[in-house]
Amino acid sequence: SDQTLEAVFKNQDQLKELKKLGMSSAIIVPLVVNDSVLGAITLVASESKRKFSTFDLTLAEDIGRRAGLAIDKSLLYERERHAREQAENANNSKSTFLANMSHEIRTPLNALIGFNELLRSDSLCRDERAEYHNIIQRNGELLLHLIDDILDLSKVEAGHLALETVQISLMDLLSEIKSYKTAKATAKGLKFIMEVADNVPDGFVTDPHRLKQILFNIIG
Repeated sequence: SDQTLEAVFKNQDQLKELKKLGMSSAIIVPLVVNDSVLGAITLVASESKRKFSTFDLTLAEDIGRRAGLAIDKSLLYERERHAREQAENANNSKSTFLANMSHEIRTPLNALIGFNELLRSDSLCRDERAEYHNIIQRNGELLLHLIDDILDLSKVEAGHLALETVQISLMDLLSEIKSYKTAKATAKGLKFIMEVADNVPDGFVTDPHRLKQILFNIIG
């Protein structure tokens, strides 16, 4: 009856279509996947005026179970495919990261070895020795930061990365970056020019290591 239809079907468009069919009998079976109802299959008898039986209901329930199983397998395959893609992307990211780190580590190492060899010379004046010591110190600190970056990768994945908040001199930080990047640019036949606007304050509260990382990456 129309009263029964209106009690069962709340969607007005669907209700309108079913009334037009002049249905004489209907079976609705749920599509159940892992105790969750994803939808339903509706079987309708109209022109034939057939009345569905208990046997028809058993058959419809079997169809619902089979359809639910097929959907479950499809969803499982999609989840596995997505997990594989994520794993592949993570491996690619790690490979790229380690390749970049391998390249970056060589730069301060070469500087450490090269300037250490230069310090063996007896012809160096005091100022030259002091400058070479400063260069070795800066490249040693850079190498330490690069190693920290590699260790931080595992921390980021585990969600344990902590940030510092300390007062720094921006000009000192930029000067250090300029000194290092100028040497790299010169080695490639490039000029490295850094200009700071007059209204940029010198005092900042930030994580100097992270800020340095960001600027190194952008400039690099």
